Amino acid sequence: ATPTKSANACIMSLEPIEFSMSGRTANSITWKWEDKGGTNFDTYSIYLNGIFVRKTDRQVYTAKGLKPNTSYTIEVDARKKGETCPHGWGTDTRKTLSLSCSTQDSFAKCYPMPVLTY
Repeated sequence: ATPTKSANACIMSLEPIEFSMSGRTANSITWKWEDKGGTNFDTYSIYLNGIFVRKTDRQVYTAKGLKPNTSYTIEVDARKKGETCPHGWGTDTRKTLSLSCSTQDSFAKCYPMPVLTY
């Protein structure tokens, strides 16, 4: 079934967005996506773990400064230029790689502060 999402007064059927992971380290994940419904969207709103990160016209996003061996969920809603309500939506969860820390490693290396870049 096509997912539905409620945003303000927007309740509609949404075209699916399909994700793939194009890169992953202990501190970053790169997601790519494509529109599966045939619509060419103009803007994508990106949320990481439920927090709005940014809008973009690209179908790729890299989250950096993440914690090792931790799951992160990306959510993307897609819109045509000038549209208030989203017409596409998708979500995906991936885990950063493990990082082996020795007693000689710094605290900052083993437990970096999250810094989201785009």
